Amino acid sequence: MKHITRAVLGLALALTVIASTVPLFAQQWGSGPIRVAIVTKGHNFDREPFFAMFDSFGKEITYTHVQHPAALEFLDPALADTFDVFVFYDAAGRTVLPGSPEGKPMFEQPNASAKKNLIPFLQKGKGLVFFHHSNASWNHTWPEWVEMIGQACDWGNDVTFMGKTYPRSGFLGGVKQKITVLNKTHPVTQGLPDTFEITDETY
Repeated sequence: MKHITRAVLGLALALTVIASTVPLFAQQWGSGPIRVAIVTKGHNFDREPFFAMFDSFGKEITYTHVQHPAALEFLDPALADTFDVFVFYDAAGRTVLPGSPEGKPMFEQPNASAKKNLIPFLQKGKGLVFFHHSNASWNHTWPEWVEMIGQACDWGNDVTFMGKTYPRSGFLGGVKQKITVLNKTHPVTQGLPDTFEITDETY
């Protein structure tokens, strides 16, 4: 129930920001100095353990949960400084629009202002973290977004990435994987061993 309330409050927060010249927060969680926006919608997930992970960082971060479509408003450079880090756990832009011709589906588009704001938003130098199925966001309608993430997948449709079309990725759960760290100087990889193993879903 707590996290259902968070979803409602997150949407209310974003709508409040859109309607106001001054961001007004309905509610945040945590008490740390790093301000984090958690962006979701477009794919189901196990909410309790997901948000519990962020709760465990409570003395390091203050976080707000924002859902699509309202989340795109925070790409506005005037609003971007509301947060220090944006965490994406979404899968936006995968809805097939009604009336799509058979064999060639048409997908939902981000709004025009989001596309316009992307480059100025990136120039803000914010931390951007993309989790798991977020690499499926906007694959069919926003190539600049996909290039920014640096990867793409769609488990139900073919996808074009960097000018090359690939068949649908499919997915497989519970796969043991050996991860090799290629760049040990990057801040994200600090403290990791050269290799480690995980069990996770693959696309």
